[in-house]
Amino acid sequence: MDLPQQMKAKGSLEKVERVFDFMDYNSSGTINMQKFLQYVDNLRRRESIQLLNEAKKKMNALQRSTAQVDSRPASAKDSPAFKMMYALEMASARRLNLTSRGIEDLDMEAIADNLAGNTMLRFLVLSRNKIGREGASRVATALRSNTTLTRLEMGSNQFGNEGVIQLAGALHSNCTLLRLDLFNTPMETSGARAFAKTIMVNKTLQELSLRGNHMGNEGAMLIGESLRYNTVLTSLCLQENNIDPLPGMRGIVTSLYSCDNFVLERLEGVDLVAFSRILDIIPEPTEFLSNRKILAIMRKRRGLHVSKRIINK
Repeated sequence: MDLPQQMKAKGSLEKVERVFDFMDYNSSGTINMQKFLQYVDNLRRRESIQLLNEAKKKMNALQRSTAQVDSRPASAKDSPAFKMMYALEMASARRLNLTSRGIEDLDMEAIADNLAGNTMLRFLVLSRNKIGREGASRVATALRSNTTLTRLEMGSNQFGNEGVIQLAGALHSNCTLLRLDLFNTPMETSGARAFAKTIMVNKTLQELSLRGNHMGNEGAMLIGESLRYNTVLTSLCLQENNIDPLPGMRGIVTSLYSCDNFVLERLEGVDLVAFSRILDIIPEPTEFLSNRKILAIMRKRRGLHVSKRIINK
């Protein structure tokens, strides 16, 4: 009897017992994950949550009974049980927070495989883990085929500049992701250049956070130049990136000032007030002006749509 047939044999909670029994006796075998995911997708949401909770209990029991998991060649993290736990979580949720789970590249094979064909998940958080370059590459590959995820957070991991380049490249073809957060992921000039190219060609990404990535002046100027060609990005965070007022910040402001069709509403990490005076964007202010209001003034002067709520705020 194959796995799907075993699962259909009894009630929903007993199905999990049958699945894990199957894994216990076939620890070196393989599981048809695609058939399993299709089956879980067909369950009512209430039943899926019950399956998830039961799977977590089983996984916790497995971890407690396994000594020195990470030092074993065939660790629990590479077991069918561990992969099944991620499969259940991703198949039954629209929002999934995996922050600080100790996730490594080994785990990302199961996560990325499920993400590629997932049709439920909208919001995925993988921040503050131990994901390296290989794990970031797997996520990038999954993003090229995923058509439902709209928000991804992968900040404070270990994939560095090479991983940043992989993720930026994936957004050339991804048409659904709206928000991306890669805080505290140090990048070099080549990483900033990769995201600059993405900003120029991507037609859906609306919010991008690159806070704490130490891209420096050259990286900031590349990002600034790309804003001339973008008509969808509304929020950009560049805080804590070692950007000097000259030439880094001025390069960004100059690009915006010369752009006739930008929609940027929120810009963090750049002192727009000082450079607005230098470039005569606004007269000497008689009141405190936020970056958001200055951007609105710039758009209004170009005849672009501006919310009255922002101008009058």
